[in-house]
Amino acid sequence: MSIINNASKGSNIEALYLLDRTITQFSLKNPDKYLPEDKLMLITAPNNLFEGDEKDDSGSFKRLVNPEKKVRETLAFWGENGLWDVSKEGVKSHSILDNSDQLPKRLLKLIASKEYDLLNGNDIEPFLRFLTLFLCIDEITFVGQQILDGKKAGELVEKLVADDLVNNAMSLNTNERPFFFSYAYLLGFLEQIDKRKYFVDPTRAIKIFLPDIFKDKKHLYFSEFLSRLNACLPVFDEGEYRLLVEDKMIRDVDDWSPDKGIRLSASLSIAIERLCRERRIVCDLGSDSKNRYYLTLPNGIEKIISNIQYLED
Repeated sequence: MSIINNASKGSNIEALYLLDRTITQFSLKNPDKYLPEDKLMLITAPNNLFEGDEKDDSGSFKRLVNPEKKVRETLAFWGENGLWDVSKEGVKSHSILDNSDQLPKRLLKLIASKEYDLLNGNDIEPFLRFLTLFLCIDEITFVGQQILDGKKAGELVEKLVADDLVNNAMSLNTNERPFFFSYAYLLGFLEQIDKRKYFVDPTRAIKIFLPDIFKDKKHLYFSEFLSRLNACLPVFDEGEYRLLVEDKMIRDVDDWSPDKGIRLSASLSIAIERLCRERRIVCDLGSDSKNRYYLTLPNGIEKIISNIQYLED
């Protein structure tokens, strides 16, 4: 089941944070020990936490099973996917330096470390399919000024995704949208502008990958930067997943005309511009460069780049 489906084992972000905080705090104090699962459940799912308002025939409050089930399922799902070190003895952090404040970074790198059957998989893949789709669409960024919310997301999927794929579990139904937004925001691909209202902006996600992209060179041609960025997670312009979505998922409609190559999408352009303003990177136009990239920025601002330099933290 997909992580953006409420019935899926990995969908509950609240349980994920609760477990991760408990596991990382335990490992910090006990670096060589595993936290037994039964003890972990006592901490994260105590009996009184799951008592409802209704009483049974004996006068005791009825126990709510679903929250406890979510905690156990979340532990199983993300443990199996490698977020923590899991053994028969229990669970612990991979490093004593792990903490819940770093959960978005660790989770994104974990997701990025795996290969996916993007068009057919039904685990993390549905999240990546819709993420890649929305990264394509300029109008739901700060450039286009169209807010992405549940209604808009449904309209875009219905409008752009091919009918046969929509009918095959690609409808992003109303129950899935809150989980998609929660994960996309957590991982740094959306910025929230109001309750349940977002712009697509992958700045925070790209920032996580910068040290890996520039690990051996601080100056790159932008074409090489883009190639290295997509080697981390190929959802950006010219990436493998991006091309799959554009070629296989998008129906042939008059208002869909993705610019390939020299003009960057608004989502990537906004991220590059923000990272420049934050002094994480510097971009310029080299006189000898063969490949020039045009940024898609608000108010029709023109900016052309060919080189990028990493300034580190």
